[in-house]
Amino acid sequence: MRGRKTIEGSQLAGEGESGMLMASGEVDLLAAFRRHRAEKGDEPYLIDRGTRSYTWAEGVDLIEAIARSLAAVVGGRGERVAILSNNCSAWVLADWGIMLGGHISLPLFPSMTADKVSGVFERVGPRLLFIGEAANWEAVKAVLPAGMTVVALPHIEPPEGAMSFAEFLRAGEGEEMPVDVSADDLCTLILTSGTTGHPKAVMHSQQSLTNIATSFVKLTGQDRLEDIHLFCHLPLGHIGEKTVSVYQSVLTGATITFSRGPAFFLEDLRHARPTLMLAVPRLWELLLGTASEKFGLSAAQVSQLAANPDPELGRKVREFLGVDRVECAISGGAICPPYVKNCFKAFGFQISDFYGQTEILPLAYDGDGEANDSVGRAAPEFELRIAPDGEILGRGPGMALGYFRDEESTRRTFRDGWVHTGDKGRLDDAGNLFITGRVSEEFKTAKGKFVAPGPIEKRYSGIALVEQCALVGLGLTQPVILCTLSAAARAMERAEIERQLLAGTDKLNQELEKHERIAGILICGSPWTIEDGLLTHTQKIIRPKLTERFADEIDRFDVPLSAGERGIVRWA
Repeated sequence: MRGRKTIEGSQLAGEGESGMLMASGEVDLLAAFRRHRAEKGDEPYLIDRGTRSYTWAEGVDLIEAIARSLAAVVGGRGERVAILSNNCSAWVLADWGIMLGGHISLPLFPSMTADKVSGVFERVGPRLLFIGEAANWEAVKAVLPAGMTVVALPHIEPPEGAMSFAEFLRAGEGEEMPVDVSADDLCTLILTSGTTGHPKAVMHSQQSLTNIATSFVKLTGQDRLEDIHLFCHLPLGHIGEKTVSVYQSVLTGATITFSRGPAFFLEDLRHARPTLMLAVPRLWELLLGTASEKFGLSAAQVSQLAANPDPELGRKVREFLGVDRVECAISGGAICPPYVKNCFKAFGFQISDFYGQTEILPLAYDGDGEANDSVGRAAPEFELRIAPDGEILGRGPGMALGYFRDEESTRRTFRDGWVHTGDKGRLDDAGNLFITGRVSEEFKTAKGKFVAPGPIEKRYSGIALVEQCALVGLGLTQPVILCTLSAAARAMERAEIERQLLAGTDKLNQELEKHERIAGILICGSPWTIEDGLLTHTQKIIRPKLTERFADEIDRFDVPLSAGERGIVRWA
């Protein structure tokens, strides 16, 4: 564990008398950056493995230079400026330069399809695009609006027609740094996943993002550490990564190391050895599988360790994964399967769920890692409420301003001071929040009964062979589960795969209501991907597309499931 501060009254960078975070709660982020430059100018701020890194002095100077150049190139205030790049130091510097220069940052995802990007361009109207390494650049280039300025981020060859980064910086020489940027002004647009259509652009101010980051800093205990190191690997267009990494860095003076991508993930994690680790449940599962394989542990052996921990083995596992300095591990985006959390606990490593969404974050946090089936209680200064129809409502300091140029969606989601999350859930007597599904994803079977797929999918994903799964059944007599197989399962014989899946399904069916029981298992031959149109750019399953793709196979399962009868397994 890392050393903790012992100085009485130590504060977040910028709190209290420093004048950066005012007593009223208003934030002056530029002052916070300048303080870090003065106090730790030669210390590392952003670490890229493969290109170049930046000290605090270099980083702050470049942020201000970008802001000045934007004043010269796009002029005015409040212009939308897009970023399309893999995670890297230059992404963060451009993002800060946009926001501190009084403009509006629009992060795009390198995994977005051209039609989704085109739709965003049409609705948002960005004036300038920063381009870095991005797999979808050729497709995006074809839908660029006429007259858009394109600026290459440093360390890449400028595409044809683009302004080099050096040329862009020269344009700002002699310009003044904007100093009257309000914390309450719109500063960024965060795109939603768009599972039901085009992504919506969620509006956040510097103040709302700072409130989110401050909540995470205090919830996770990062404000008590002597030095903080963050590992940035989720797309920076995500609200979680942007606030937990980008915004936390200026509040705490943290160093950020960037992952070079999935192929280098474990190597980069070991190099970074972060003090805070944010990941999605699927990544925690992959890390668990990697550790189990390295140390020759079966699922049964890991389960036994949960009851009788082996401290020395736990130490070796944490060092092997590069998480031995982690003070707080967070799982977001979905509920982390309890078996994953319990297995990591056997290695002396606690994973805590948090719950929230782009529109409001963090609504709930499981700080002690004990609430296996819930996402914890309301975060400090946040409130949770369950509407009469079961929808989860939330409010608090991390609430967005609404949706950009979408008044209808804004009125529907932001009502009477509450965010209507679209999730269904319940609160127990202790205030723990349990997610029970999505309001829009419930389907009615041919029996006239409603089924909420989320909780069933969560439990089905606990079957070791399953990598992805989706429950469907609109108009069917009984639900059907579609799934893809883990890498280990793909090496097994079909008969053994079917046997284990049927056994797991039978066990789950015994715990479900009759109308929820799974009558069929459709095993898909390859993982669902963004490229095949079955996942959004944020890796969420697009259920209507999946149902449409496998409609014929699903219809063949439309049979009643008698008491004690086993389901049917088919291969797509």
